[in-house]
Amino acid sequence: MGRPNKWSQIQVYNAIRQYINQHDIPPTIDELQILIGMGCNRTVLRYLRRLEEDGWIRRWHGGRGIKLLRDK
Repeated sequence: MGRPNKWSQIQVYNAIRQYINQHDIPPTIDELQILIGMGCNRTVLRYLRRLEEDGWIRRWHGGRGIKLLRDK
Protein backbone atom coordinates (compact mmCIF):
# COMPACT_ATOMS: atom_id res chain seq x y z
CA MET A 1 0.00 0.00 0.00
CA GLY A 2 1.45 3.39 -1.04
CA ARG A 3 1.40 6.70 0.73
CA PRO A 4 -1.85 8.65 0.52
CA ASN A 5 -1.97 11.45 -2.05
CA LYS A 6 -1.34 14.88 -0.61
CA TRP A 7 -3.36 16.57 -3.35
CA SER A 8 -6.49 15.46 -5.18
CA GLN A 9 -6.60 15.46 -8.96
CA ILE A 10 -9.01 18.41 -8.87
CA GLN A 11 -6.60 20.40 -6.71
CA VAL A 12 -3.75 19.75 -9.14
CA TYR A 13 -6.01 20.68 -12.07
CA ASN A 14 -7.00 23.90 -10.30
CA ALA A 15 -3.34 24.72 -9.58
CA ILE A 16 -2.59 24.35 -13.30
CA ARG A 17 -5.59 26.51 -14.19
CA GLN A 18 -4.57 29.23 -11.74
CA TYR A 19 -1.02 29.22 -13.08
CA ILE A 20 -2.32 29.62 -16.64
CA ASN A 21 -4.64 32.44 -15.54
CA GLN A 22 -1.73 34.28 -13.90
CA HIS A 23 0.98 33.67 -16.51
CA ASP A 24 -0.96 33.01 -19.76
CA ILE A 25 1.09 29.83 -20.31
CA PRO A 26 0.93 26.36 -18.75
CA PRO A 27 3.49 25.47 -16.08
CA THR A 28 6.48 23.26 -16.78
CA ILE A 29 6.81 20.05 -14.78
CA ASP A 30 9.37 21.75 -12.52
CA GLU A 31 7.14 24.78 -11.98
CA LEU A 32 4.17 22.56 -11.17
CA GLN A 33 6.32 20.53 -8.80
CA ILE A 34 7.20 23.69 -6.86
CA LEU A 35 3.63 25.01 -7.06
CA ILE A 36 2.09 21.94 -5.43
CA GLY A 37 5.06 21.20 -3.17
CA MET A 38 5.91 17.75 -4.46
CA GLY A 39 9.30 16.20 -3.77
CA CYS A 40 9.92 14.68 -7.18
CA ASN A 41 8.88 15.01 -10.80
CA ARG A 42 7.64 11.42 -10.91
CA THR A 43 4.73 12.29 -8.59
CA VAL A 44 3.80 15.30 -10.73
CA LEU A 45 3.93 13.15 -13.86
CA ARG A 46 1.66 10.58 -12.19
CA TYR A 47 -0.94 13.28 -11.43
CA LEU A 48 -0.72 14.57 -15.00
CA ARG A 49 -1.10 11.06 -16.43
CA ARG A 50 -4.24 10.50 -14.34
CA LEU A 51 -5.69 13.86 -15.34
CA GLU A 52 -5.06 13.02 -18.99
CA GLU A 53 -6.55 9.52 -18.69
CA ASP A 54 -9.68 11.01 -17.09
CA GLY A 55 -10.08 13.60 -19.86
CA TRP A 56 -9.23 16.71 -17.81
CA ILE A 57 -6.11 17.70 -19.75
CA ARG A 58 -4.29 16.92 -23.00
CA ARG A 59 -0.50 16.63 -22.99
CA TRP A 60 2.16 16.64 -25.68
CA HIS A 61 5.94 16.76 -25.77
CA GLY A 62 7.50 20.05 -24.85
CA GLY A 63 8.18 22.04 -21.74
CA ARG A 64 4.68 23.50 -21.49
CA GLY A 65 2.69 20.79 -23.22
CA ILE A 66 -0.51 20.93 -21.17
CA LYS A 67 -3.95 21.99 -22.37
CA LEU A 68 -6.98 22.14 -20.09
CA LEU A 69 -10.06 20.42 -21.48
CA ARG A 70 -12.64 21.26 -18.81
CA ASP A 71 -13.72 24.52 -17.23
CA LYS A 72 -14.04 23.26 -13.66
